[in-house]
Amino acid sequence: QGQGPGVLRSKPAGVPTTLPLMLLRASFAYVVFAVLLLCVLVACDRNVTRTRAEPYTTESKHKRATSWSDAKVKAQGFISRLSNVQKVSLITGLGGSTTRNCAYQTVAVSTFPGFCIADGPLGVRIAFDVTAFPAGVNAAQTWDRDMLYQRGLAMGQEFKGKGIHVALGPGLNMARVPEAGRNWEGFGADPYLAGEAAYQTVAGMQDGGVIACAKHLIGNEQEISRTSANSIIDDRTIHEIYGWPFMKAVQAGVASVMCAYNLVNGSFSCQNTRIQNQILRDEWGFKGFIISDWEAAHDRVPAATSGLDMAQPSAGPFANLANYIGQGVSQADLNRMATNVMTAYYKFEMDLSYPPVSIRYSADYGGTRNSPTVNVQGSHATLARQMAADSIVMLKNTAKGLPLSTTANLKIAVIGNGATTPTTLVRSAGDGLFSDGTLIMGWGSGTAFAPYIVAPYDAISRAYGGAARVTLSKNNFDLAAARTAARAADVAIVFVSANSGEGYVKFDDNPGDRKNLTLWGNGDNLINTVAAINSRTIVVMHIVGQVDMPWANHVNISSILLAGLPGQETGNSLVDVISGGVNPSGRLVYTIATSTSHYNADIVTGQSPTVTYTEKLNIDYRNFDTNNIAPRYEFGYGLSYTTFVYSNLVINGNPQPGNTGDDTTEVVNIRVTVQNTGSVVGKEVAQLYIGYPTALGEPPKVLKGFDKKLIAAGSSSVFTFSLTALDISWWDVVQQKWQLSAGTYTAYVGASSRDIRQTGVFYVGGIPTSTTSNLHASTTAALNAVVASTAIYASSTTALNSATTSASLEATTVAAAQVAATTSQNSASTFFNSASTSANSVSTSNAAFIGSTTAAIAFTTSTASAAAPKPIRLWSKVGLAWSDGDSSNIWAVAGNGWNRVSWLYTYGPWGVPAADVADLEFVPMLSGCHSIADFESAKSLGLINKASAVLSFWEPDANELDERTAVGVWREHLQPLRSDGINLGAPLVSPTAQGKNWLSLFMQICQGCSVSFIPVHWFGGTCTGLQLYLLDMYTTFKKPLWVLEWACVSDNNDECSSDLNVSLFVKCTTSWMDGQSWVQRYAHYGARRDLGHVNRTNSLLTEDGFGNTQLGVQYAQDLHG
Repeated sequence: QGQGPGVLRSKPAGVPTTLPLMLLRASFAYVVFAVLLLCVLVACDRNVTRTRAEPYTTESKHKRATSWSDAKVKAQGFISRLSNVQKVSLITGLGGSTTRNCAYQTVAVSTFPGFCIADGPLGVRIAFDVTAFPAGVNAAQTWDRDMLYQRGLAMGQEFKGKGIHVALGPGLNMARVPEAGRNWEGFGADPYLAGEAAYQTVAGMQDGGVIACAKHLIGNEQEISRTSANSIIDDRTIHEIYGWPFMKAVQAGVASVMCAYNLVNGSFSCQNTRIQNQILRDEWGFKGFIISDWEAAHDRVPAATSGLDMAQPSAGPFANLANYIGQGVSQADLNRMATNVMTAYYKFEMDLSYPPVSIRYSADYGGTRNSPTVNVQGSHATLARQMAADSIVMLKNTAKGLPLSTTANLKIAVIGNGATTPTTLVRSAGDGLFSDGTLIMGWGSGTAFAPYIVAPYDAISRAYGGAARVTLSKNNFDLAAARTAARAADVAIVFVSANSGEGYVKFDDNPGDRKNLTLWGNGDNLINTVAAINSRTIVVMHIVGQVDMPWANHVNISSILLAGLPGQETGNSLVDVISGGVNPSGRLVYTIATSTSHYNADIVTGQSPTVTYTEKLNIDYRNFDTNNIAPRYEFGYGLSYTTFVYSNLVINGNPQPGNTGDDTTEVVNIRVTVQNTGSVVGKEVAQLYIGYPTALGEPPKVLKGFDKKLIAAGSSSVFTFSLTALDISWWDVVQQKWQLSAGTYTAYVGASSRDIRQTGVFYVGGIPTSTTSNLHASTTAALNAVVASTAIYASSTTALNSATTSASLEATTVAAAQVAATTSQNSASTFFNSASTSANSVSTSNAAFIGSTTAAIAFTTSTASAAAPKPIRLWSKVGLAWSDGDSSNIWAVAGNGWNRVSWLYTYGPWGVPAADVADLEFVPMLSGCHSIADFESAKSLGLINKASAVLSFWEPDANELDERTAVGVWREHLQPLRSDGINLGAPLVSPTAQGKNWLSLFMQICQGCSVSFIPVHWFGGTCTGLQLYLLDMYTTFKKPLWVLEWACVSDNNDECSSDLNVSLFVKCTTSWMDGQSWVQRYAHYGARRDLGHVNRTNSLLTEDGFGNTQLGVQYAQDLHG
């Protein structure tokens, strides 16, 4: 009933009112209300659309109507109407102020209101009613593109809501030195990860409506002497490491870039034409404006002509620039600077509508609220909590560790000042530095006002029963109190921290950069004191980066959580994880070493120091890999409450070598299946690392892909990695181009940089000839050594039960062993300590087997001595014996005098009495069964025991053994028979993706399986296909391959050309060619023999005689006489 506009006023006394008038008034009111309601609903819907981050898709980005080219045309039209003095106003700052609504801004010119510019990379600095998001390092620790985009979008909305035009973030400098003060503002120590985080953050912020500013270009990796340090970085390292995140920001459309304080290769960054013009603009295609770090521009002419567009916070070297046109600075230079600034303004359509500035500062640098102010938080606290929880990295967890049930009535001691609410400012709220309490961000310009802080102690107390069950000991130096609290508790949670920040603030003698990597506030002593008392000690670290952890392996420390800098929702997010409500899924974005000496870069002190990036490409984990240093916790590492198994690695693509430029077309597609084999839902981060051809000089492996997925217990998900030509190129300094070089590339897929679960290869420019030649030589040598060693083993253990043998055979065997040992000591030593020991064993047992190092399996005959206790039949030339329910084929072979079977493969249960097989001898080489029933049947007859070798399962189909059952059978039934501890072969696999994937899984989960070779069952396809598959298998598993059967699709000799460069065949036959008679199959074999393939295989043609025994015998005789 007020008198305001739009409100129906009460009728004055004495004035009559008719019903029509009342109805008219009411109708009008309803119409107004409906219109207002509709407007509200539309506004709310628009607000929801801006606030809610849709799942990441490339197409959803940059839907802005105005293109860069259209924006530039508008900008050129605008500045054409301005004087040079006005143009200079566009490119210079007004100076910092604590009294203006916006601390840093440019002058209003004509219809341009001037830019309001504000920090920072984790939220709006020096402003009330904003969100303090997790820091950049925590955002990266999520390894979640969608969440990174959502964080960027929410920050962009808050900056725009406050009327800020340019947000100074994200920070894209690399965590090169662990002690560097501003590492926490950025995205870690890997350029690919930082690049993906840069792309998503920039895209999100600018989709939120603000101009993002990627900083600090380039080489600003320390705070000490940052305004005078000279960063010496070679061109390849600039492109592949320190420039890569900025390049990705440009690809995302970033509209401004901040040049750094330091010099780069002798020239100040803000006056460096190589960095700003040649690389940023010409190579990467940057279309926005370059802004100086505060007072980082020094000289008028170099600054104006080397690419800088705007000086901040004041005019700096551009003061009175209009008076110097033609004196080293051209009119075109000034026009370019003004145009670049205004192009960004029009690109984001800030001329059409933009909120007014609503930041209020007070004299104490923002510490006191001045009203009015606009609350822009929306529902962003929910996102901040989710991101903080997802960024927590669980470094250690034992059976008595986490999670802690909220219903278990546990007595919990919370120990450490880092669990409490901060209270005492060191300098000012604008710097974010407190001397006490929990650490939610570092210090400096990269901070934000937190509207509140949920302290860990408060959140834990609420979740676990209040003060009655949760006690607090907050003095880090009162170790007696810590002991008392720990002794009385079921669980002790110790909070420790380490801080750093920007160099203009020095705290506890740390000049921004840390003096060392020890925990702050007596943290190490606090941890050791509590762990000595409580056997269930949990350590929570709020840290800016790497710290020394000498206590990590303490037996009483059950869990370690790296919570980083989680922002305002620190306590809630922590309880989400320790209670099990959120399964930890954060992963390290840097390597934690066991010794500080293992890090390969240090802070360089002194006046105007030269900081030489001598490590070049070997930053962080690349250094550890290159120098074979074992880390404490590697890059990409992080534990979960569940477990994941990787399988089914598939690589597709046919990349071609050449200059790739900025080609972002997919050239290689890699997929892997990940199964959650635990009992709870969890998120897995699958990581792809690429190993380059050695000649290119890259580190052993570099991150080139990652994905994060939520997987239900027992379920699987397929992770896909798309590699562009640019992703797998290297920077050619001579050609000044990205080059994709021909050669063999290795794909490593796993859960961290050291936990590789699946490995495969792909070729750029086709399969190199050297690869096939090397494969031919290495696998033949390894195979010969394995076979020779196997022959010796067979001779010394089973000995044919003969009483005598010839001296020549003995001598030949000894010679074979010696050759085998020298041919491949690694393979031979798998079975024997030395060739001479094996030879002595052979001699002692009077062995009668001849091993040949020039054939994969060669059989000879032996003349039995008259004194032999029983007839010695010929060694079976038919090395493969089949059974499909009876043993007639084996008896037919034995009837020809060959009773020793080198390979027993049962296909169907044995339907014969044990007595019928008592006379058979089995070489201890390999046996295979198609199913569990076949295995049990053969085992009951003693055949598996006689074979004394690995059970070799075909990869299972729907009606056969699944993978885990197969491994279980191996362990339960076969290992007890293997007294020698030798596993001669992996499971038999067919040359298909399924076969390879099944073998990968077997190798992964069959702990204790000492695999020395891999049998491959080839039953169709072209010779080219076979060669490709064998190369893939060999480079994946690094084991000799024994091709047990080979049949081409047709008899066309061209299909199996004479240049087949593989000598790995144990069996070459056509028994799987349905519809052909044995005569036809023999002819097929003859064609192969005439091409030289049978001879080239260096092995025995084995045929079982199944269906025609005599032909089987004829095959063997034909080859070996």
